[in-house]
Amino acid sequence: MIRLLAWPLLIVALLSWGGYWYATTMLSDARAAYASKLEESEQQKTREQSLTRVQSVIRDTEAERAAIERLISVSVVQAVDIVEAAGEAAGGKSVEIVSASPATAPKELSGLSIVVTMEGTFPALMRAVSLFESLPIPSVVETVDIEKSEGMWRLTARLKLFLAANAT
Repeated sequence: MIRLLAWPLLIVALLSWGGYWYATTMLSDARAAYASKLEESEQQKTREQSLTRVQSVIRDTEAERAAIERLISVSVVQAVDIVEAAGEAAGGKSVEIVSASPATAPKELSGLSIVVTMEGTFPALMRAVSLFESLPIPSVVETVDIEKSEGMWRLTARLKLFLAANAT
């Protein structure tokens, strides 16, 4: 009689174990799906917040971007005139643009490398260098050479100007 009772109990035990395994597997899968959806929701929320921040920055910097665009949207001729005017305003004589050539520039800008020469007193040449460093257009003073010849000081400076890519 014990043998007859053991087989059904074994079957009940195996079915109980199988049910337990099935339930834990289903709960584990449900928990993984919930975690995946939660992570996806958090990523979506982060993307939306990032988009909102970018849109806010774009709105907040509109005036600054327009001002920068006005600074760099001068033509090559206007840029050269600005450099010559700075040299003359410093008290230099014989202000000349000796050469102008394209130069490397950051993306969406065009670069213009110019060499300017002028003569004058030493203080006037130093004022000119100071003005070249603070031109109203984005620029870099690459080299400055000052020498004295025949009683006059002579300045040779290489400047790199950054203009809008469509500047002509």
